[in-house]
Amino acid sequence: MDAPHQVLTLRGLLSRVVPGVFALVVAIWFYDWLAPNPIESLCLLEWGKPVKAKFLDAYEDYQEEEAGPGYMYGIVQYEFIAENGEKVTSSTRQLKGGLPEEWLDEKTRPLTIDIEYFPNYPRWNRIQGTGIDSFFDWLWRQALLGTLLLVLFLSPGVALLKTGIGEIRAALREPIEAKQVKLSLEEAHGNRVWLFGWVLGIVSAFVFMGIGARPLIPLILSLSLVAALTVVYLLVRRGGP
Repeated sequence: MDAPHQVLTLRGLLSRVVPGVFALVVAIWFYDWLAPNPIESLCLLEWGKPVKAKFLDAYEDYQEEEAGPGYMYGIVQYEFIAENGEKVTSSTRQLKGGLPEEWLDEKTRPLTIDIEYFPNYPRWNRIQGTGIDSFFDWLWRQALLGTLLLVLFLSPGVALLKTGIGEIRAALREPIEAKQVKLSLEEAHGNRVWLFGWVLGIVSAFVFMGIGARPLIPLILSLSLVAALTVVYLLVRRGGP
């Protein structure tokens, strides 16, 4: 590869592909932090196993909102032993509306609390009566709206990947003329690159949610996966039509 091709390839990699991969990773991490895990919710809804958990602690706090009135929420911490013998210490997400008064007083708080957990992965658990309570509710609120939210978060990263991969492919295959590079960027293989970015981002998100990974783990693993698949895609397709 001559110097002009190397310059264009490096420019496309640094200015588009690397920021695109980073944007996808941040989007997946932010979605995992912000939204309930739809796979976890479905598993608890369909296969949740009830058990008594040891009540550890509970507290309330107030969340202020810039665009409107704030709200009170509660956090409950508990501990239980799964059927496989694993001892799990867990806590709820923010429970809006506050907690029962007796839960907040050390003198009146219960010794145990009813929870349910997914037997194949006990770290997926919740207090009984909280969260999604019907398949339709899950389908609408988490599967449909959650996927739309994920697509929205992934859009900037996908756009950057599409542009960067297009620039690199153009530099690898076409004579170094600005008009030809621009033409290749706009027309050649655009749909396939676009589809590749979307599929990669969505599959990465659901894979890491499926294994129960928390934010730091998908941040590392998805970066490796997205980068590796991007390189493989470029190497496989560079000699194609």
